[in-house]
Order: sequence, then structure tokens, then C-alpha cells
Amino acid sequence: MPTPRNLLSFFLALTLLVPPFALGATGGTFKDLKPSDFGYDAAIDLQNRNTMKGFPDGTFRSGLAVNRAEAITIIAEPLITPEEEKATQSTSFSDIDSSAWYVPYVEWAVTKKLIQGPPAAKAFHATRSVTKAEFLKMLFLAYGVDPNSYSEVQLPLSKDVTDPKAWHYPFLRYGISSSVVVAPKSGILGPSRSLTRIDVAVLLDRFLQYKSGARTQALLDLSFADLLSAQDALSKSNLKEAEPASARALLAARGALAVTPDSPAVKIAVKISEAMRALVRAYRAAAMQDRASVITFSKNAWDLAEQAKKFSPSATAIAQQIQKYAKNFADSARKGK
Repeated sequence: MPTPRNLLSFFLALTLLVPPFALGATGGTFKDLKPSDFGYDAAIDLQNRNTMKGFPDGTFRSGLAVNRAEAITIIAEPLITPEEEKATQSTSFSDIDSSAWYVPYVEWAVTKKLIQGPPAAKAFHATRSVTKAEFLKMLFLAYGVDPNSYSEVQLPLSKDVTDPKAWHYPFLRYGISSSVVVAPKSGILGPSRSLTRIDVAVLLDRFLQYKSGARTQALLDLSFADLLSAQDALSKSNLKEAEPASARALLAARGALAVTPDSPAVKIAVKISEAMRALVRAYRAAAMQDRASVITFSKNAWDLAEQAKKFSPSATAIAQQIQKYAKNFADSARKGK
């Protein structure tokens, strides 16, 4: 298996091949935010985009909880037309007064199928804190994201996102592929966690940056980090951690490919992450005493590494190491070890 030093050198070389992208405008200020604070850049970028504003007293209030009505409004305001806003002055939700300020945004969200309306859902629960999964669903659907994107990946994504049939799974999966969702060291993605204003700002800004093609390097970095995590987990025979890490590495690389399809660095990262995923599958097959599958997946890893070599000479060293590991693994299976 490649060592961390080998992988680090490989990905540092890849960064030189990634074309630069302009980030959002700099500048702006909030009285209660300083550059070292979590989410500072996101808050300033959204302020400059006129997408998420502060309060009249000049504060941002990072730790303030965001309720469902506020979340809908933050998402809808840049997208709803004046005609759409004026056209809706009433609601059929049982727990919303028709005079509520957020009625046009909620009804717009129903029309766009970001949320269910009556009779499927009779209440909206406007004052309830929005959860991470709810916000991601509404955000992605508002911008036309297909929930079935990357549907070939049906693996655990973290310790707490393990069921591909869960309603929130497709949105967490897309979140990883767009670098909107980043797995912390704890391995907990927290789909049911209530969001604060700074949480919302970070998620929204990452998504807007991704749409503009400015998150390619971030995705390569995330793919690299999860490749290391998968490698470390395999060295400890820990499939419960290796599988989600390999899945996230693959999603991050494919997400980069979706917005930067011509980058050699991205193409290499995709093949290397696919090769790592094949090695993890080979390891699971070995744990189940399925020697035929071990050989098949090891061959897949070899072939994918071979494909990576064709994109750039910088991939040769890491590809050869993966091939060496795959060969040793397959040879052991043939010998019945």
C-alpha cells in the first residue's frame, strides 16, 4: 500500500496541474466576525454576492440558530422573481398565517418541489430549527441538482450516514461530491444537526463556489485526505472506516471531474480513487474468504492504476505502488492465503 509520504508527494504534484479559478470578491466586514473565525470568508463572500446579509447593527450573529422559514428565505431570495413573490399572498399550510412575511418564499419552495405542501404535509413548522440534511435538500433542489447523481455509490459515507435508502442519503452524497459537506476527523456528518447562521453560510458559499468551478483544488485535497484515511484504516483491518473513506475519496474526485473535465490532475485523481476503492473491495472479499472476488477486484485496481499513468507521468509512481499492492493481494488469494 502507498505510504502517506508517497501519496502526499503525488497530490502535491497534482496541484500544479489544476488551473486557477477566481474566488468571490474580498472585502466587507461584520462587527462580530474576525478573519480567524470559522466561516469568516464565507460570510464575507455571501455579503459581497448580496446573497446573505447581516443585521442592521452591522453584526452577523454566527451562532444564532436558523429556523426553517429563514432557511427557505435565504435559498429563495436570489432565485425568486418579483412576479413570483407578488403572486403568492396566501398559504394552505395549517400552521402559517397568510400574513406571515415568509409566505411567498414557502409557497415558492412548494411550487419548485423543494418541500412538500398540503395535503402531503399539512404543517410547515416554520420556527423549528433547520437541520443540515433539510437545508442541503432544499438548496440542491433549488438549483436543479439531480438527487440521483452518483447513484452508483451506495456505500456508507460516514459513521452516521450508512443507509443508502435513507431520504437524506442522496443529498449528503452530492454534498460530498461538491465539497459542500466535509467529513471531520470524528467521521460524523451530522445530517440531523441543527444549523446556525455561520453553518448555513459555509454550506451555501461552498456550493456557489463549486458551481463556479472554484472548488476543484478543495475537492482534490479532500480526495487525498480520504485516500490517506482509507489507507490507514486498511492497515488496521478496519473496513468500517476504510469503506466510507474510499467512497468519499471517489465522490470528491468525480465531483471535481464534473466541473473540470479536462484537467489531467482531476482525471488522475479519479482513477487513483477508483483504484483505492477496488482495493477496499478486494479487502472485504478477502475477509469473506471470497478468493475469486479478491482476484477480480485486485485486477480492477491494477487496470485503473494503469489508466492513471496515461494522463501524466506524475501518476507513474503512485500507480506502480497500487499495482504492486494489487498483485501481492491477488497472488495471496491464488495461493489460498
